[in-house]
Amino acid sequence: MYAPRVHTVPLPVEDSVTMTQSHSPSSTGMYPIELESVTIGQQIELEEVSLITPIHVHTPTVHGGLIYGSFTGQTMTALDAVMFLQQLSRVTIDRNAYAQLSPEVKAQVKAAFIQRCGAAVSNTTVIWGDFMAGRNVSNGPIGRDLLLGGMEVWGVESVSFGGFSVIHLA
Repeated sequence: MYAPRVHTVPLPVEDSVTMTQSHSPSSTGMYPIELESVTIGQQIELEEVSLITPIHVHTPTVHGGLIYGSFTGQTMTALDAVMFLQQLSRVTIDRNAYAQLSPEVKAQVKAAFIQRCGAAVSNTTVIWGDFMAGRNVSNGPIGRDLLLGGMEVWGVESVSFGGFSVIHLA
């Protein structure tokens, strides 16, 4: 198999030439993407980005975890992954899934929950205690807390040499 040939194109040397931005997702204004309301334009651009599973979810401070971890090496669109995160952000956290998290991540999820509803709910500590006791609480932790409050996508990338992809949330 032969490597593709690289062809060069001479660029004009005139000072009057104006530069245009490329149409990469970051230059078109696609980011940040709010998980609560992904626009049609963002959906169209995300549909064009291919990711390789598993997909690592990162926040500015921590590796949040994996999605689609059992489907290693498969390709999917960034739109599918973002829509999954959107759905995840809205659902109640399963107590058994929470129990499997590391102690550090558990503390961060609790802090995200308290930050999200601490001022709005006067009995946040009671709600958290009920959740920890396995009681069904309608206003308990949700996927948004599991995402550590990261409700905006700031980037998606496919790390081909590592065989995985990354979604950056903040």
